[in-house]
Amino acid sequence: MLTSIKLGNFKAFGPTQTIPIKPITLIFGPNSAGKSSFIHSLLVLHQAAVVDGNLDVHCPKLAGNSVDLGGFSEYVHRHVLDSSVSWELEFETSVLHGRLAELLKKHATTLQVAMQMGLRQEECKELRLVKNPKTGKEEEQSVPTGELRPVGKPYVKSYEIRLDGKPVLTLSARLNRVMSIDRVDVRSALINSSLRDCFSGQSRLSGLEDVTDEQLEVAVNEMLKSLSTRVDRLVPSFVGKRGLEDREEHLFRASPEVLFYGGVFTSGRLVGAINEQFVWLMDGLLEAAQEAITQTLGRLQYLGPLRTIPPRNFTTSEAHDANWMSGGAFAWQAVKEDAELREKVNGWLGGKDRLSTGYRLEVRKLLDASSLNRNVSQSIYDFDIRSRSTVLGDIEELLASSSIPAEERARILGELDNRNQDRVAKEEVEDFDNIKEMDALVESATSMLPGLDQLQLIDTNNDTVVSHRDVGIGISQALPVLVSAFASRNQMIAIEQPEIHVHPKIQAELADVFIEAALKEGGQKNTFILETHSEHLILRILRRIRETSSGSYLDAALDAQDETALDGHVPITPNDVSVFYVLPTPKGAQVIELPVTDEGDFSQRWPGGFFAERFQDLP
Repeated sequence: MLTSIKLGNFKAFGPTQTIPIKPITLIFGPNSAGKSSFIHSLLVLHQAAVVDGNLDVHCPKLAGNSVDLGGFSEYVHRHVLDSSVSWELEFETSVLHGRLAELLKKHATTLQVAMQMGLRQEECKELRLVKNPKTGKEEEQSVPTGELRPVGKPYVKSYEIRLDGKPVLTLSARLNRVMSIDRVDVRSALINSSLRDCFSGQSRLSGLEDVTDEQLEVAVNEMLKSLSTRVDRLVPSFVGKRGLEDREEHLFRASPEVLFYGGVFTSGRLVGAINEQFVWLMDGLLEAAQEAITQTLGRLQYLGPLRTIPPRNFTTSEAHDANWMSGGAFAWQAVKEDAELREKVNGWLGGKDRLSTGYRLEVRKLLDASSLNRNVSQSIYDFDIRSRSTVLGDIEELLASSSIPAEERARILGELDNRNQDRVAKEEVEDFDNIKEMDALVESATSMLPGLDQLQLIDTNNDTVVSHRDVGIGISQALPVLVSAFASRNQMIAIEQPEIHVHPKIQAELADVFIEAALKEGGQKNTFILETHSEHLILRILRRIRETSSGSYLDAALDAQDETALDGHVPITPNDVSVFYVLPTPKGAQVIELPVTDEGDFSQRWPGGFFAERFQDLP
C-alpha cells in the first residue's frame, strides 16, 4: 500500500513537500495554489512507469487531452532546466511481493523509492579567434565557455531504495538507460544478515565466521565494479554484467561466475562465498521496488474536472477518444452494459438517504422500422390466418410502444394486413387448440427483430423518459464519479473537483459514496485522491468520523427501532482520512497537513480559518 509521496520541483512545488496517502485523501487550497500539480505528477509517473517510459510527456495517456503538461521544460518548477524534479514513494512492506517479500517484512515496515529526474548537461562552446602558436595567425575555433546547458530528453539521474528511511541501495545514471550501483549499505540488517548466512549455520565456512563489516564492505564494493543495471521504462529491475548492457538479456543477466569473471578481488574466498547471495539480494531489492512502483501506478485512474456530456440520442458507445476515461464518457457505457453496476448506481441516484436525484437509469430496446417490416412480415406470411391475426395484434402493440413515427407504424401495419388478407382468400381458417404453440410462434417472430439497446434516464416522479440533456448538467457530472467509485476494485482513483456542478446536498452525499467505496467491508476498497473546494464534502466526512467515534449512529438506529439502518453505516476513523491544504508561497507550494481528531474536528487551525469566506458576506 502506498502511504506517502514526496514531491519537489514540479510545477507549483519548489522545495520538497510530503503528501500522506490514506484511503480518502483530500486536497484543499485556493485556485492556482498547486492542488492539481500533485495529481499531475502522478500522471507523469504513470506514463513513465506503466506506458512508455517517457518523462517528457505533454498529454499523459490517462488524462487524454484534458491535461497538457508541455513536457519537462514546462512542468519543472519555474522552468529552470538545469534543476531536477524529485519524487519519493513510500510503501508498506506488508503488501510487497517477490523473492525478497518475506525478508523485507522481517527487517522493515516501510520501503521508500526516491528518484531525481532531469536533463543532461553539456558545456557550451562558442566560436572565437584564437592565435595558432605554430603559425602565429588567428584562427576561428570552437572554445568552451565554462557554462553548462541542458540537452536531450529527461531521464532518471539518481535512484535510491530505502528501508524505514535509511538508504540501502543507491544508483546513478551512467549511460543512456544504464545505471550503476554506487553504494550498498552492508551494515543494514537485511543485507548484513543475508550475506552472513552464507558462512554461518549449516553453510558455515571455516575461517569466515569472524569476517568484519569492513571486510564485507570491501568485498561488496569490489563486486559492484563488475555490475550494472538497465532501466526498464522508469527504473531497473535486475543487475547484469557491466559492459554488456546493450546485449540480449540472457547475456547481460548472466550467472555470478560470468558476472564476476575477470574481476580483481583482494578477498577472493569471501567474494566466492557471497557473490551468488549478493546478486540474489540486488535483484530482489530492485525487483521489489520496481514492482511496487508499477503495480501501484498501474492501478491509477484519473477523472478530470470537466466531464463529457453524451449526445442526446445516446444509443451506442461513442468512439473511445483520448478523453474516454478522463472525461467520464466511459461511465455511460459501463452502466449500460453492466446491470449490477446500474443497480448500484440507481441505488445511489434515487435512494431516500442518498443522492435523491429523482432519476434512475434503464436500458430499453429501440426497434428499427425497416428491420421490423422485413423480418416480422415474412414470419407472418408463413402462419395460418388465426396465428397471423394474433401476431398482428401483438405487433400493433409493440409498434405503439416504440419510438417509430406514427406514419411509419401505419404503413407497416397496412402492408402486413394486406398480406394477411391475400392469404385469407386462398386458405381455410384452421383452429389452434394449443395457445402455447401460438405464443411460441409470436416469440419466435419478434425475437428475429434486431434492436438497439438504449440507456435512458427515467424521471421516477412520473415514470417518464427524459433526456440527460434536459435535466441539468449535475447528473452528467455526478454519474462518472459514481461509476468510478463502484465499477472498480482496489484502484487508486484521482478526481479533480468531484463536486463540480452539483447541489450542496449531493456534494455531501458524495462523501458517503467515497466512504463506502473505500472502506466498506467486502466492498471496492478503492483509494481516492480528491482535489476539491467542497466544504460540504469534508463536513460530511467529519460528521461520519464523529458518529463512528461516539457511536451515535447506534443510538439513532435504536431510537428508530430500525436495525437495517446499521447496514448503511460504514465506520471511518481519522486513520482513514488525509486532509491537506496547499498554500502558495514565494518559494513554491507548501503542503500543510490538517490532522483530524476522533471528535470529527481538526487538531490545528485551518489556514486563514475554515472556509472563512462565508463569514465575509454575513452581517
